[in-house]
Amino acid sequence: MAVSWPAILDSYGDSVDLLSNDTKTLQLLMLDEYLDLMKIQNSSGWFTIKVPRGSKKEGAEPALPEPNFVHAVIKWNEQMVYHQFIVEKADSAVNIEITPVDPDVELLVFVKHRVKPLLNSYDLMINLANVREVNGTYDLFLNNEVIQNRTGFFYLGIIEANSTALNNSIPDDMMFDSSVNFTHGEAVRDFSTNYSVRIYTSGCYFYNYDLRIWSGAGCYVENATAALTQCKCNHLTSFGGGFFVAPNTVDFSYVFANAGFADNVTIYMTIINIMLIYLALLAWARRQDIKDKEKLGATPLPDNDPEDKYLYEMIVVTGNKDAAATDSKVQFILSGDDDETAVRTLEDNKRKLFRRNAADTFVMAVPRPLGRLNYLRIWHDNSGKGKFKSWLLNFVVIRDV
Repeated sequence: MAVSWPAILDSYGDSVDLLSNDTKTLQLLMLDEYLDLMKIQNSSGWFTIKVPRGSKKEGAEPALPEPNFVHAVIKWNEQMVYHQFIVEKADSAVNIEITPVDPDVELLVFVKHRVKPLLNSYDLMINLANVREVNGTYDLFLNNEVIQNRTGFFYLGIIEANSTALNNSIPDDMMFDSSVNFTHGEAVRDFSTNYSVRIYTSGCYFYNYDLRIWSGAGCYVENATAALTQCKCNHLTSFGGGFFVAPNTVDFSYVFANAGFADNVTIYMTIINIMLIYLALLAWARRQDIKDKEKLGATPLPDNDPEDKYLYEMIVVTGNKDAAATDSKVQFILSGDDDETAVRTLEDNKRKLFRRNAADTFVMAVPRPLGRLNYLRIWHDNSGKGKFKSWLLNFVVIRDV
C-alpha cells in the first residue's frame, strides 16, 4: 500500500525538526493476507523512495531563494574565493549549484569541513566541468558518504584553473583528502568570470513506530534536486524529507579588514552614541532602583534612643484625595496600659514622606513595653508650603515586633 500525504504525519516530538516544513509524507506499507501490517526492515535489497518537496499546492514550484551572485575576487591573503555553509542535521546530503556567467571558464571546486580549504589541503576537489549541468547551472551533489554524517560549518572554495593545471590532466572524478597538491602557479588570481551560487541540504528520514521518533537509520540520500529527494532505504514505513537552504553568511575576515574608522565614521559614531545612551539609561535606572529600595524600607525614627531595645513598627497611610500629601512636621504620642511615649517625630531626611496614597513604614524604639495600646494622638504643624500644609491621614497600623 502506497499513500502520499500533503503534510507531515506523526508531527509530535522533537525529532520532527529533522523534516522540512514543506515536505510531503509517503507511506509504503505491506499487508499480509489477513490485512495485518507486515514489518519490513533490514532487507537485503534497497527500496527507492522519491519524496517531493516544495509548496503543498500541486504543481507549485519549490520555495527556493534566488542564487547569490558573486563578484569573484580573491583576497590578497587567501588562495580562493570562499563561501561558508552549515549542515545542521545528521544524515544530510548537500547540493551546491554554481552558474558561471561564462560557461567556458574552467573552475575547480574545493570543500573542507570546519576550516577553509587550501590548494594542498582539502576534503574533496572536483572540476566543475565534470559536474552534472542543466541550463548552464552545475549541480554538485555530495551524498551522505561524502559528508560522512558530519554537521557544522563547511567551507566551499573556488578557483579558476589555468592551462598548466588543465595540462596536468585533472581527474574527472572527485579527489579526496588532498590527494593532489596544486600550486599557486596553477590557479588564476584574477577570475575571468563571475558566477552565482546556491547551497541547500537534503535528508531522508522515516518514522520509527517502536521508538516513536523520526530517524535516518537505514536510509541515505541517493540523489537530490530542488524538486525532490530520492532516498534508498532497507525498510518500509512513513518517509519524509529534510530540506534546508544555507543562508548567506557574514564574511568576518572581510568585515574586519575593512573596518577602519576613517572609512566608517557614520557607523562608529552611531555605535558610540548608542553606547553613551545605553550607559546614561543604565545610570538612570540604577538611581531609580536605589530610590525604590529606599521607598520600600522601614525608617527608624530619628529620635530613637540607641539604648532602647523594645520595638514597634508603624505604618502610616496617607489618603487618596487631592492635596492629601503634606510636607509639614508630623508628631505623635502613643499610649498604652503600662506606659506612654514622649512626643515623637515622623521624618526621614532621605526621602519625601506622606505622599498621596502612600504607605510609609517606621520603626520606633522604646525603653519598655507600652502594654495594651489604648490610643494614638497624631498631629502636624502646618509648616509645609502651599497645598502641602494640610494632610489627609487615612489610617495607622502599629505592630509590636
